[in-house]
Amino acid sequence: MNRAIGSISALCWLLSAPAVGEPVLAVAFTAQNEAPYALLTGGELTSGLIHDIALDLGGRLHWRVAFVSLSRNRIEAALLDGTADLYCGLNPAWIEAPERLRWSPPLFAENDVFVVQPGAAPIAGWADLRGRRIGTILGYRYAPAMEAMFAAGTAMRDDAQLVASNFGRLKLGWVDAVLTSEVVMRYQQRNNPDLADFTVAPLVEASNEIYCAAADRPDLPGDQIVAGFGAMIAEGRIEAILASYR
Repeated sequence: MNRAIGSISALCWLLSAPAVGEPVLAVAFTAQNEAPYALLTGGELTSGLIHDIALDLGGRLHWRVAFVSLSRNRIEAALLDGTADLYCGLNPAWIEAPERLRWSPPLFAENDVFVVQPGAAPIAGWADLRGRRIGTILGYRYAPAMEAMFAAGTAMRDDAQLVASNFGRLKLGWVDAVLTSEVVMRYQQRNNPDLADFTVAPLVEASNEIYCAAADRPDLPGDQIVAGFGAMIAEGRIEAILASYR
């Protein structure tokens, strides 16, 4: 699922203001990040994949971590203009100038899947989507095959702001399937008994490798950031963080 990326809404400090000269890693998140990518309390990021990955990296670098709240469409620009130092949950193909950033190794693979109610007609191939109304997210770009079906009208796109809204509409029968990441689906299902009967259809809409992107600036230890992510992968920390939200 290609995320539409690019105004700053707030600056949220995880800890107290840093001492003069203490290095700070400004990590971006957006209120549009679905759980478990970002879990907010009072508008501040308090847990979730972005939060936990950033804290682990910050500890390895001996840098304080601060979280910067951005609108989804501002993230790439913020990494380029110095507003943010890091964002996790990207793929180089989703942004305009990936060569201007430093990239972690791929952290994990994320499948985008179709979620249906029990007893729904099967979705095992693209032809099975004909005539179906699909719950989608406003502003997201999907896989070429899916976008082609939407453009042709063979499947109907039905946008909402958040996947939780789409699950509610699926429960009511207002959409025939919800298109979302399997990571998000499993977390939502675990934490909401109303979704217990929902099933994941066999057809995978897209599979994407997920990375963290860092600003490429002289004041940031780019090599150490990349090496830190490599160590997290090798030690199984990324998988452990993922497992805690499944």
